[in-house]
Amino acid sequence: MKRAFAFALLWFGCAAAVAAPNLTNPSFESANLGRNVWLYRPTTITGWTLSNNSGACNGRSPWGSRAQDGQQYCFIQSAGNPGRISQSVSGFVPGQTYRVRHWMQNRSGSAANQIDVQIDNVSIGTPTAGYAGIWIEYTSDWFTATNLTHVLSFVGQSTTNDFSCILDNVAIESGPVAFGPLSNTSFESPDYGTGRMYDNPKGSTLAWTFAPGSGIANGFTNVGDAAALGQQYAYIGQSTSVSQPVGQLDPTKEYAVRFSAVKARNTPAQQITGSFDNLLFNESSVPGSTWSEFATRPFEPTATEGRFSFGGGTVSAAISLIDAVRWFETTPLPLTNMSIDRGAIVSGDLDSLRQSDDQRLVLKPALVLQATDPPIALTVSGHAPSSHLDYIAVRLEGFASSNGLTAKMEIYDFEDGIYLDGGTQLVRGTDRVTAIVHTEDSNAFVNPLTGETRVRLNLRVVGPLNTADWRYHIDRVAFSIEEFGGQN
Repeated sequence: MKRAFAFALLWFGCAAAVAAPNLTNPSFESANLGRNVWLYRPTTITGWTLSNNSGACNGRSPWGSRAQDGQQYCFIQSAGNPGRISQSVSGFVPGQTYRVRHWMQNRSGSAANQIDVQIDNVSIGTPTAGYAGIWIEYTSDWFTATNLTHVLSFVGQSTTNDFSCILDNVAIESGPVAFGPLSNTSFESPDYGTGRMYDNPKGSTLAWTFAPGSGIANGFTNVGDAAALGQQYAYIGQSTSVSQPVGQLDPTKEYAVRFSAVKARNTPAQQITGSFDNLLFNESSVPGSTWSEFATRPFEPTATEGRFSFGGGTVSAAISLIDAVRWFETTPLPLTNMSIDRGAIVSGDLDSLRQSDDQRLVLKPALVLQATDPPIALTVSGHAPSSHLDYIAVRLEGFASSNGLTAKMEIYDFEDGIYLDGGTQLVRGTDRVTAIVHTEDSNAFVNPLTGETRVRLNLRVVGPLNTADWRYHIDRVAFSIEEFGGQN
């Protein structure tokens, strides 16, 4: 069975879309004005407020010959007092992305008329009606909802010239679901256009902050061929960052992040880090030449809000692409058993491993008679409520009183009956978190009969020791999962 381990590994899942908001009377059909009737600022167009030089038409009129959908349409005239058509729309989900679609054409005999599409008076697009007699559909930039209700407006732009256009069949389209507290998770807002890339972009609809050397690209560009999800993706250069403020967190819970990544075309690979404020919780995601999904180890925030950041590595000229970011809550598992396979306990017990609280399990090494023997070997088990997992992570926090040691973690595969290598790290003289994160075939790491999940730690001497009488201090061992189909 194919397995892959690292601090961030392949996951499976599909982005979904939330239901569209409740736009009322999108084609202006209610109330019926009567055949070939047109009016400035009628108050009977259900759901809409028409003000200044705007109005509604039914059938043939001086503004147009027919509707794009149904019988009625609206016009926006920009002469002197530009027309405005607006509606207060409910049903938005804060944190989700949306965009506006509408059909438009020029008034016959009028110069091309540009309008401003706005959400709460903030522009999300300024389309220009191109032709008279030909309906064309226009699409706004993506924007991120911040409330349950927002005001959608179409506003004329010219205050001096008599430019006019007609408008019909308005729709609000939802983007991919933004899991957790992050917004614009697929970098679709604003829409920069196919083949374009922008370094250090700025704007309220971005949600993300881009350091110089990072930015957004759309489709085939100098750095990438296509997005993993949607049309756009972020890029991160050497020692740069992409970050976003995060709120509504619970410091008593633990979270992790999933994301798609690939190295840019014709550039070296680099490490991608993940951090929350100053807490680094992802160190070893190194994407290859095709899009792959990665997952960080879990972390516990110390406050209800902070800043989440992706960081580029230190490899010269390296660029990484990121897309489809997913923030999710993980579930900690109870520890059930511990065995010391090599070495001996100086102090502490299984309870010492349950929290990161400096109540430590302290181990001393066994006498090593063969080079293959680890001086310390420890096995710890936890209990999972289900074997239907989408994610499993194991973290060990500890330090040694000597240099010259490595810690190797292995997770037990109950399907194949073997331990699988989860990586080896140098042991430091201060606390360091060693972690295994796995999402592919996660069910294999839970005993389907008992719910046991198991990890083994081996310490080995790889260099000169400061002292022969060294100790290994373990503060915490933690198993965390996300069950398949978990809500985030």
